[in-house]
Amino acid sequence: LTEGDFQLKKNVRLPYAALSYITIRPEVKNKNGMIEVVIEATFDTKRSWMKKNSVSQRLISHEQGHFDIAELHARIIRKEISQSKITSKNVHRKVNRIYKKVMKELNCYSKQYDDITDFSRNEAIQGEWIERIRTELDSLAEFSDPIVYLNN
Repeated sequence: LTEGDFQLKKNVRLPYAALSYITIRPEVKNKNGMIEVVIEATFDTKRSWMKKNSVSQRLISHEQGHFDIAELHARIIRKEISQSKITSKNVHRKVNRIYKKVMKELNCYSKQYDDITDFSRNEAIQGEWIERIRTELDSLAEFSDPIVYLNN
């Protein structure tokens, strides 16, 4: 992420220095008898903001950490979907169950990240967490493709 990715310009009266609007949405498609489940972490530049007086590489790196945490959890969702017994009859129910469970985990992980790094102010711990997140992402590299293909 860069400073330019935080495009929402409004007078924000929240105590935070920045907000990254990140989503993960499951989408199920049936193509030629093959089920495709798309799980993609997205960063919405139009809804993300950073206070002008708070812009720093440290803060941008912290917000990148939030996006990386979302991608990490998108990969966890993809992994769980690919390892589940899913058919065309139960695909929506099973995908939604996995999605809801992992999104709860993501929210806890993200809160812990903010708490332990003191919202990027603890630079030493921030660096440790960025490395931890990268290591976890690397361990799930085989699930980096946003599409999970399932046989019907």
